[in-house]
Amino acid sequence: MEKLKLKHEIASKALNSLEQVLIDYDRSENEFIFTNIDKKTIREYLRDSLIQRFEYCFDSVWKVLKIYLEVDYGIHFDIVSPKTVFRKALNAGIATEKQVRLALEMTDDRNKTSHLYNESEAKKISMHIKSYFELMKELMGIISDYIG
Repeated sequence: MEKLKLKHEIASKALNSLEQVLIDYDRSENEFIFTNIDKKTIREYLRDSLIQRFEYCFDSVWKVLKIYLEVDYGIHFDIVSPKTVFRKALNAGIATEKQVRLALEMTDDRNKTSHLYNESEAKKISMHIKSYFELMKELMGIISDYIG
């Protein structure tokens, strides 16, 4: 339980930092929130920051979910991967099919960010991060309720 609480705290802090850059990224579309740097460059910086924060949030959240499934549901993992964890969450009834479909897409996008940097892919992925953030918050909410 202590390991779960610690990992939950780390993932929660990561999600808070992702939320902040999501807010700034959305604001930068309509406001010039920095000085002496052109808007396009700032948007690129924020997008790259958004993607990096998404990466570490994703990594924290799926690992917390794994520990939660082990601790609360007694689930054993022969193969440990994010996709396996999300599928087991569906089997355990803590995630819906819709959530798991989105989680599997999120996993694919996370893998893309790790292995290839492509400007058009980065733009596509950055547009999905808000829905991924909402999904991760929902999953963390379930775990938060469990650990009190």
